[in-house]
Amino acid sequence: MTGQLPVGMLFSHVHVYLSGETLLRDKETFRRRLGVYCQKNFSNGTLGDYLRTETGLKIPAGYPQYDFEKFFVSEAIGNVLSAITLIWRFCHLDRYARDSVWKNWHDFVARVLKEENIGYRLDEKCGVHFFVDNSFERNRQSIIPALGHERYTGVLTAFEGAYSALDSESQDTKQAVRLIFESVEILAKLMHPKTARLDKQVIETIRDQAKVSYAGDKTACSVADKMFASFVDWMDGLHFYRHGQGVENHVAPPLDMAIFAISSGTNYLRWLLEIDAISQPT
Repeated sequence: MTGQLPVGMLFSHVHVYLSGETLLRDKETFRRRLGVYCQKNFSNGTLGDYLRTETGLKIPAGYPQYDFEKFFVSEAIGNVLSAITLIWRFCHLDRYARDSVWKNWHDFVARVLKEENIGYRLDEKCGVHFFVDNSFERNRQSIIPALGHERYTGVLTAFEGAYSALDSESQDTKQAVRLIFESVEILAKLMHPKTARLDKQVIETIRDQAKVSYAGDKTACSVADKMFASFVDWMDGLHFYRHGQGVENHVAPPLDMAIFAISSGTNYLRWLLEIDAISQPT
């Protein structure tokens, strides 16, 4: 994970520049478990009053005063993640609360994040962060809308699997690089159905296809040649992790290498999607 993020900050403040709420990782069971915990352990109205004061959000009425389960299930995910931190702060502000109250909340949320496996981690002050980092998540989010077409269902499945393989404490870097390769390969085969696999020949065919758009621009064509040559190198490099390494215990790629491979693969996917869109009948 790159850089040092501030500890104990609200998710909506640290990650505000990322794209729309609908692209953030989410799971109803994750939300509901948080709500049930709050309903059980913070039954008086003081927590609800605090959350309303700090966020300006409406918390549904319930017994005895607030319906926390309904709040967590229905509220925007960014606000839910920020509420996790605010509840930790509330526990510290309550002079009558025992230390175990905030510790139990932290331990519970950390366990739920791990069990639900939705790509977030918790710092020591209950600040919620993406499991890898902002740039990695932003890269994922940037391409999801383009993969929403039914034509790209298989591409999307492999792509999401690649990122999910790094979204837990037991990060599977080998699976991550295999799946990002697979997502690019599926798209290449959609673009050229007669090809059996992603190889140098099909990459060069796609390169020539792209260069049609740059006709008359020699500089753009020259740059495309170099960039597609790098694409070939990326493809060749990942084969070491896809087809074995000639050793009994296959070695997984280091985390930083896996992150770079996935980020690069995402950029190649984005470019191929644009090329494919141009070639599709309107």
